Amino acid sequence: MSPSGVDPGRLRLVTGLLAAGFLAAVLGQARVQIFEREAILAKARQSSRFFVEKTLPAKRGTIFSSDGLPLAEDWDAGELRVNSNHVPLSPAFFVDLSTATGIAPSEIQALVVQRRGTRSPGIVWRKPIGMATVAAVESVRARWRADGVSVARGGVRHYPLGSLAGGIVGYVREGKGDAGIEQGFEDVLAGRDGFQSGIIDRRGEFLTKGVGERREPRNGQPIVLTVDSQLQRAAALAVRKAVEENDADSGVAVVLDPKTGDVLAMANWPSWSPGEPYPEAGGRRSSALVNPAVSSVFEPGSTFKALTLALALDAEALTTGTTVYCSGSILVGKRRISCDHHGGSRAHGVVTPEIGIAKSCNVAAATWALRVGYPRYVEFLEKLGLLDPPGIGFAKEAKGYFRKDEPAKQLQLATLGFGQSISAVPVSLAAAFAMLGNHGVLVRPRIVRRIGEREMPVRTAGQVVSPAAADATLRIMESVFENPHGTAAKLRLQGYLLAGKTGTAQKVGAKTKGYVSNFVGFVPARDPRALVLVMVDNPRKAYYGAAVAGPVFIDIAEAIIQRFGIPPDRPAGPSAARPAQEVHQPAG
Repeated sequence: MSPSGVDPGRLRLVTGLLAAGFLAAVLGQARVQIFEREAILAKARQSSRFFVEKTLPAKRGTIFSSDGLPLAEDWDAGELRVNSNHVPLSPAFFVDLSTATGIAPSEIQALVVQRRGTRSPGIVWRKPIGMATVAAVESVRARWRADGVSVARGGVRHYPLGSLAGGIVGYVREGKGDAGIEQGFEDVLAGRDGFQSGIIDRRGEFLTKGVGERREPRNGQPIVLTVDSQLQRAAALAVRKAVEENDADSGVAVVLDPKTGDVLAMANWPSWSPGEPYPEAGGRRSSALVNPAVSSVFEPGSTFKALTLALALDAEALTTGTTVYCSGSILVGKRRISCDHHGGSRAHGVVTPEIGIAKSCNVAAATWALRVGYPRYVEFLEKLGLLDPPGIGFAKEAKGYFRKDEPAKQLQLATLGFGQSISAVPVSLAAAFAMLGNHGVLVRPRIVRRIGEREMPVRTAGQVVSPAAADATLRIMESVFENPHGTAAKLRLQGYLLAGKTGTAQKVGAKTKGYVSNFVGFVPARDPRALVLVMVDNPRKAYYGAAVAGPVFIDIAEAIIQRFGIPPDRPAGPSAARPAQEVHQPAG
């Protein structure tokens, strides 16, 4: 007996037993994890009851507006699925599953009994369930050995602006982006799923880490757009109103920052809310799934006269004081080109550039283009990027169309002067016009500002026309509102000086009858904060640009003024047109 009263023999015995137990445990784990690992895993796989291979889904990157609103985001959720052939027909099981999910036990039991033994034994509850519920469901599955119970994990994609931004963000179908930003930036948004495999206990918990494998998921990166959510909402509602009130096929509005090329809004109607069931039309995608702002082309019509004027001033083919006589038509080759009535006589008489823009004179615009010449004008189109895809990141971007092998080049050039003979993508056309508000410097459109922590550069494309030519054109565009005979004289916005141009393009072809009503404008006219382009396709109740697209421009202009807090730049009430800045160049 030791002085402490403890029998040394007994102490050695207890110590030895503890050591032996510890060694047995270590050897047992070594056997499981090293020596017999593959054999145990093989038996587990054969039984298929306790061996689990589970995907650890990556969280898809969130798409944000420039003002911080999520436009597309993952909600952590799952979808309950039950194979009625592989669950117990026990009332206690139905109660247990009901407790975990919140679904009435009578509903679960009735569906299981109804589907059991049929060709369609699977039952899916579409209502998303949270991750806490998912864990409870897996616990029920393990306790009851109910192999037919599962949860399809992964995100429920949520789109807060719905159809108002559906054309921009696109949607996710079968786990992948299938339109818009979701598709164009799939690689950075999707991330990479992880996985875990191994043996679980009856509670559904994975056993020793050494058995099986685990790879953590890598979440997708967030994307911040240049789009302002408030302007996007205003533009979308204004376009929808114009399409519905004029019984049109579709409508588009693009709002750009002239200095950065940032797309502040890009709305289209008809549209579709990405959170709704996937629409089909005659076995093909519904037109609501196509964003015509980047995927379609339109004739710009008379809005193009502003670009023709800027080029003619830059090429020294005329000055702001040069006059053209309009008798109502002009003969080019064997074809006679006429001016539209616009509520009055076709003949505009002596036409200065200001009158030509204000009254939208085809004869003046055709003359300006002919003075510029064919090679110089085609080079201008290429510099503006009108014949290329916009390059803003959408998977399905169209490009402009201009037939360079046209045999009647002089006629083609004359009609090009007032926006025929060319078709352009709306967002590219908006960038071309925005150049006038940036002193002649073109900035390519940009809709993604940041990917993760990486800033996307502003895409400056260089000086297209001289600052003097651009500034003079912008001043002349004020006359569209300010001149009493201007085509948008009835659209003046009290207290604000605006610059713009109306357009009405007649579609010609066996399958393309009708008109495209257009409007382009700057808010405000001097040092503009935004360029707005509106195009409404095939309106049936009215078709002039001022009547159909003009109100959309005014609605968006008011939203821009409120959003940026732009103060009034003139006294309330109508005011006389301000004289355009003279460009002292010899007449061509």
